[in-house]
Amino acid sequence: MDWGGRCTMAALAIDAARWALLALALLLALCLPGGHALAQGSTPFRPDESVAERDTVASVHLALQYKDCSRAVSHLNGGLRARYTGIYLLAGAMYENGLCLKADWDRAQGLYQRAQEAGHSGGGYRLVAGAAVNPPGAGPRDVGLALWWGQEVLGAGLPEPCRVPAFVHKDAEAYVLTLQRWPPERLAHCVYSAGVMAAAIADLAFPSAAVELQLTGEIEMRFLPARGEIEWKTLSLDVADSIGLRGQEAAERRLTRKGRETFESYMRDLGERALKRYIRPAGIPDNWVMTSSFAFSFR
Repeated sequence: MDWGGRCTMAALAIDAARWALLALALLLALCLPGGHALAQGSTPFRPDESVAERDTVASVHLALQYKDCSRAVSHLNGGLRARYTGIYLLAGAMYENGLCLKADWDRAQGLYQRAQEAGHSGGGYRLVAGAAVNPPGAGPRDVGLALWWGQEVLGAGLPEPCRVPAFVHKDAEAYVLTLQRWPPERLAHCVYSAGVMAAAIADLAFPSAAVELQLTGEIEMRFLPARGEIEWKTLSLDVADSIGLRGQEAAERRLTRKGRETFESYMRDLGERALKRYIRPAGIPDNWVMTSSFAFSFR
């Protein structure tokens, strides 16, 4: 689907602090080895990776950490030639954020879509999150793209007023005409809600704190758009049986109170990062509640 009339943000100079933040976000959110998350008990965010793909992704991340753009781009290009799914997503994020590459939303969008088509659900979520970004004094990058993909990946998780019948959603012309009839306030409310939710889910490809602490479990996210708040609930939390211990024995040996608090603090910070990406419009209905649950485990 081709959405016209896109506007791209001007590239900003990246100082040392912003570079470090972006590189860390990419490292934590996109391609962590060892585990995967399931959204709403469905399918993994990404397909299985080969050893070669993981090595390439790790090489790009290492180069980014050391601000070695030449090496990062070289590994990135090699991964793109090999058509590695994770590299599509990583390259898209680098283009979107202007990290070692000139900021270019159109290129980022194309790479996210390739990732989605190759089986990486994170591509669709990042399409929504990126298209919904609304800088001060400007509207979202692409309302139509954000809402079309929002319904595609969030489904019934999107508030009912933000969804259209399936036959309209499948017809690009009918879909655009439908959105044109919506009041501006409704569009703004829906784009914000879809953007925040998608940004949070995109960063949950696998919680990095769970990787570090060797945890498995299930969490629930509850987003209240009218209040601009994300609430987290830990439904279960245990220790992966990676050292021969099992069940409660493993939990008693390794799942400390501090470990649980570290994980839950990480999730709260993740939600805050998603919220800070967007300017919340006034007047969102109080009864809009968006929820999703995530089960994460090691392969």
